[in-house]
Amino acid sequence: MKKSKIASIALVGALILVLCFSTLACAIPQDESTVPIPTVTGPIPMTADSRPFNPSGGTDFESLGYVEEEYFISGTSNEYELVAPDDTSSFAVQVRTPDLPYTARILVRRPADPKKFSGNVIVENMNPTVSYDIAIGWVCFHNQMMRNGDAWVGITCRGVTMRALKKFDPVRYEPLSFERQRAQAWDIFTQVGALLKSKDKSNPLRKFKVEYLYGHGYSQTGSYLITYINFFHPLAKLGDGKYIYDGYLPAAAGGPIYINDDDLKTDDETAMGFGGAPETDPRRVIQSSGVPVIHMITEAEIATPIPFFNAVPT
Repeated sequence: MKKSKIASIALVGALILVLCFSTLACAIPQDESTVPIPTVTGPIPMTADSRPFNPSGGTDFESLGYVEEEYFISGTSNEYELVAPDDTSSFAVQVRTPDLPYTARILVRRPADPKKFSGNVIVENMNPTVSYDIAIGWVCFHNQMMRNGDAWVGITCRGVTMRALKKFDPVRYEPLSFERQRAQAWDIFTQVGALLKSKDKSNPLRKFKVEYLYGHGYSQTGSYLITYINFFHPLAKLGDGKYIYDGYLPAAAGGPIYINDDDLKTDDETAMGFGGAPETDPRRVIQSSGVPVIHMITEAEIATPIPFFNAVPT
């Protein structure tokens, strides 16, 4: 049974809370969107010698009627900066460096039978904190998703995890590349959403009736999601003016992260939080977005003062 937008995201949020505490050259834009969609390659074949890196080992989905497909997506994305970094009332961003090429990967887990699809898709930037992809959202609520018939799409969003994929299988993942460590994540997240809601033949869910997209991120990628909500969600619209994403669930994140790579000290170290801004900076607070947002925090965020999220190594 299909759930309403608010009921669906609330149910997912409650389940995560319980579980966590208990433990381009782009393709031509489609009519539905003003956002360019990426060029899609795949599904990437799985053989005896080559298989997708599993970001959520130990979770069973095959026996419950779900299938996994891996795709490579290619396009261009911009690097952004704040228009008025000293104006705490301004959330405007501008392009610093345009048209940076990328080739990333997405994992799609969906019902094998389209008739069992709920219409809901959870899109998750896979967490890079341990330097390889972790699908924390899938781990936390995959059982509920499969009971409901939801689809899940995980995105490799950062250079450090891309390097890990190349170590895991140099041949399979040789095409992957980013020009920036993290700064390309915003446009990629938008473009993946536009792809999934398009009628383009390259859409991995084109045989399904996608109704709602929900963005998710946990811990570091929870901070990604807060940044996305505050600075990029207002720009991420379809051709009819509707938002690409219909709701968000940022989890285990105290606040937003930098929008570009200025904070990166080495390839493996990043300053968390919204720059050096004090915790009273209103740009740290999740802004009204016009869609449902649930901010789930854990005991760590309650116990740790937000300024301590600065200069935390990944």
